[in-house]
Amino acid sequence: MISSLKNTSVLATLLLYFSFCPSISAQNNALGVNDEFMELLIQMGPEMKPPKNIGSYVMEQALEVPIDQKLAFKYLWQSNQYLKEEEAFCNSIGFLLNKETSVAILFFYKGQADNLFYLIDVQTYNYKTGKLIDEINGVAGFKGDNAVCNMQVNSYNEIVFKTLAAGQTNEIVLNISNKGKIQR
Repeated sequence: MISSLKNTSVLATLLLYFSFCPSISAQNNALGVNDEFMELLIQMGPEMKPPKNIGSYVMEQALEVPIDQKLAFKYLWQSNQYLKEEEAFCNSIGFLLNKETSVAILFFYKGQADNLFYLIDVQTYNYKTGKLIDEINGVAGFKGDNAVCNMQVNSYNEIVFKTLAAGQTNEIVLNISNKGKIQR
């Protein structure tokens, strides 16, 4: 009985130690993700797994959950010198993690949620360091009922955007290398 109390006491002490010691708890992160970048990923919502198909309706629902402006300014806006932190509005569509190559692929909107037209931006990061690798701004877009968009995630290396506007269909294929470089 006494030995089980000692074990419980030691376990509770270790748990408290890891909870309040950020440098050690960061090392326990299974992916090795930079803590601040990890907070951004948590705000981006659940990780998408290929194959995945996302339509305009689901993308519009993302407008209800904004990303913290401090994180959006630092990462998604890349600390743009022409923008104030309080103007750094972003909404997440989702993200992919390629755990073999440590590359995070982020899909999001820049701007306020009450815009009339929504453009989708794509950025790739080394998620262990939180460093931007590549980005494409305005890769696809849609406008309520007048233009629809479909994002099809075939794999970590291939994402297809199909847009239908004014009876015309456009297809954009993004090929993402294992190092995170985006080719259109």
